[in-house]
Amino acid sequence: MIVERERDRLLRDEEKLAALGYEPVGFELAVDAIAACRFEPGRFDIILISSGWQAQGGLDLARALGELAPLKPVLLAVASSVDINVNALADAGISEVLRWPLDNAELATVLARSLRPPGRLQP
Repeated sequence: MIVERERDRLLRDEEKLAALGYEPVGFELAVDAIAACRFEPGRFDIILISSGWQAQGGLDLARALGELAPLKPVLLAVASSVDINVNALADAGISEVLRWPLDNAELATVLARSLRPPGRLQP
């Protein structure tokens, strides 16, 4: 699942995920993402909230989605993490923060790490 308010950014980020072999499901509206997660939480392997959200709005959305799918990694992609407190990230259930615009190499690394089963070391 990827949530991004701006359609052009959402399409661009979906293309990057697809190029890495993932099947992204994008949402522009938080309410739609929450409804989809509530209806079928097992459908998504990972939740990525992208940069179109204000810091607090992104954290609130992460918290809401994390409550619906508590075992799914929640990633936050932001242009600048200067205004985001580490404790706020932890409280919202954010497992990783990425830079936006998304870099393919960083995205691939973070996704692989986030989707790896707990306790399994990388070869």
